[in-house]
Amino acid sequence: MEISESTRNLFEIGFGLAYLFGGFANSLYLWKHGHGSFARGAWLPLSRRFLQSVVLPHSKFFTILLFIFQELVAIAILGRGPFVIYGLMAGAIFSLWAVFNDRPAMAITYFILAAAQFFLVFTG
Repeated sequence: MEISESTRNLFEIGFGLAYLFGGFANSLYLWKHGHGSFARGAWLPLSRRFLQSVVLPHSKFFTILLFIFQELVAIAILGRGPFVIYGLMAGAIFSLWAVFNDRPAMAITYFILAAAQFFLVFTG
């Protein structure tokens, strides 16, 4: 399945902006609410245990890592150079990770986002 270059550019820029602003939004939320409400919502028991035992005790550290990661993905995608494909791949893997570490309703959303990013990676 082929998509036009302008449609592809629109999706890539959309994903880049989502990571750019998502990094700020996630960081602001987690910095203030890093007490575990997101961890209790994880639908997979192993993920819930990992979040509660590893991530929550060091929530500020993991919040900073998440922010840096999302901003690097945004820069890679929005840079419109050879790193776009790597940014999309990293974003797709991140979205797949989020499938198992969030509430079921959000897991569906993350799965769709991962599939769309993988589509852009493998049709590029």
